[in-house]
Amino acid sequence: QSVPESLSEDLTQEIGALIEEFSDGAFDKSQILMTSFLKNLRFFLFILVGGLSAFLLPLAFGALFSYGFSIGFTISYMSLCFGGQGLVITMISVIFAFLINIPIYVALAVVAVNNCRNKKYKDSNYAAYILIFVFLFLISLFSVAAEVLIIPVLIRLICS
Repeated sequence: QSVPESLSEDLTQEIGALIEEFSDGAFDKSQILMTSFLKNLRFFLFILVGGLSAFLLPLAFGALFSYGFSIGFTISYMSLCFGGQGLVITMISVIFAFLINIPIYVALAVVAVNNCRNKKYKDSNYAAYILIFVFLFLISLFSVAAEVLIIPVLIRLICS
């Protein structure tokens, strides 16, 4: 427990209030949609830019690391502070990330590394590189839709 006690209490209260909002059905779907969309777009752009040069490639790997760290921290914190209910809520919240986003992000990292490697040999095709990113981004929008339409309903069922 390296989080200061006051920060931990504030965070626990905020999360508790968020869970209550979901149980009452008082959440803003447009805000969830925009947050999820921007998060995915930002992540895609980090990996896209990271794959343009070997010097920028650590940016892509940093984005992957931060995503994994964020999910791991969220699961551990919620299970510590809210017990079994927190763990179940968190697992429901990240299930689409596990099923859709993480495989796509790993594929994007492979594409980015291959683009850097091919650039070294002067075989890089930027149009195909960007087209792959756009295609995978469109697939990841299923995750965005699930975060807005399915996850709040499941959390509301668990909390009620």
